[in-house]
Amino acid sequence: MSAETQNQSVQNSGIDYSDIKCPYDTIPALMAARAQSHGDKTYLIFQEKEYTYRQFHEITNRVADALIKQGARKGDHVALLIPNSDEFLFCYFGAIKAGCAAVTLNTLLKADELEYIIKNSEARLLCTTPHYRKLLDPVWEQLENEIDKLIFTGEEVPSVYSDGLLLNDMIESGDPQFTSSVQADDAAVMIYTSGTTGHPKGVVLNHDNIMYNSYVAPRFIDQQEDDVSLCIMPLFHVNAQIASMMATIQAGATVVLEEMFKPRQFIKTLKKYRCTTFSGVPTIYNYLN
Repeated sequence: MSAETQNQSVQNSGIDYSDIKCPYDTIPALMAARAQSHGDKTYLIFQEKEYTYRQFHEITNRVADALIKQGARKGDHVALLIPNSDEFLFCYFGAIKAGCAAVTLNTLLKADELEYIIKNSEARLLCTTPHYRKLLDPVWEQLENEIDKLIFTGEEVPSVYSDGLLLNDMIESGDPQFTSSVQADDAAVMIYTSGTTGHPKGVVLNHDNIMYNSYVAPRFIDQQEDDVSLCIMPLFHVNAQIASMMATIQAGATVVLEEMFKPRQFIKTLKKYRCTTFSGVPTIYNYLN
């Protein structure tokens, strides 16, 4: 978005955000602050599991520490091929805290598309789940020399990937008091375009990008700390990452994460958790109409 377009968008909102500066310049700094100010408040609900801000901060600290112990270096790219889940978020924020860029992969990719993006992104680590073996297996021979560490969610590493690691083991071994050293201009996330006019292209967002957008987002809808947000968008999409997960942290609110958008389940979840906000795309809103 050009500066002129961005300024016009701000003006159209009826509120002048041009002078706004987020109090925290990195994602880890914000998360550490929320663990202090809202430590016992529930941040995340997923499939009846609840995590307070303090618990979530410490788990992602553990993942960050474990990633570094496994050889991850600042500036490395960590690819995520995981469906909506608490484990996606552990890997996502853990990678970011470690100073890496989280490369969030569309879970609907075909095997050849997966191979292309992993190679193009220069990811050195891949976090995934045994569920996606049917996608990974056909191209693993081509990726094996690209990926230094393969990390699986779940209870066991598939036997064919004997050198793989378990996320649960990394969480157990990591330091909950890990301190991140990232800077505002460090890369935080790499998202790939849909590739409608050619190969998908990687778009890098730094901490400053994400912090500003997620700081402004709650103010557009007056999201407060007593709100409960419902995330129905895929976590590989920037909408879910910023408008749901990060905006909720900025507001000190609570987010309920769904595996995917299911119309019948959507209404039940709204009522069950008394959700007050959610973010979607036109196709979802059209369906609800």
